[in-house]
Amino acid sequence: MELKYTNTTPAWLIYAFVITTATLVSTTMLSIMIATCVLPHVESIAKTESVRLAKDSPHEDMIFYIDLAWFLANNVSIFFFIVDVVLLCWIQFPAPAAISATAIMIPVLILLCVFSVIFYRKTVTSQIHLADQKIDELRALSVKLKIDHVNGDSESSNGDFIVDMPSSRRYAPRPSVF
Repeated sequence: MELKYTNTTPAWLIYAFVITTATLVSTTMLSIMIATCVLPHVESIAKTESVRLAKDSPHEDMIFYIDLAWFLANNVSIFFFIVDVVLLCWIQFPAPAAISATAIMIPVLILLCVFSVIFYRKTVTSQIHLADQKIDELRALSVKLKIDHVNGDSESSNGDFIVDMPSSRRYAPRPSVF
């Protein structure tokens, strides 16, 4: 679409449009770059059965960048796209059409923000729940290995795998950036 504006178009409207468009393109490109660089590596590590490879994988250290890519692609870019459409309507079309577009897009923008917060909170809650389940499974395994070791059952454990995890200690997941 070719941007046509008249001399009566306020300069601040043009500046706002240029800034939101540049920010939209920048955040989208950054999120695509992060996703392209990080996510294939995470997927390849997830498909391996080697504990050593999974432990040595940098994706745990890069959780900030993974969260950032998700946030940029799913929230910031969509937000700026909606703002861009509204600004474009004010530049290109007469006031009644621009008001109509704004009246439609503002509720969409609010719903996007509300949905994003709810979805992200549910995702984080689920991740915490899964981490708690894994810790409980490790505790149960630790107890079983200790019992097998005390009973002298050499077939089920050789003593090297006993994990001493205090039952009162709960591991909190690493806080996310958002």
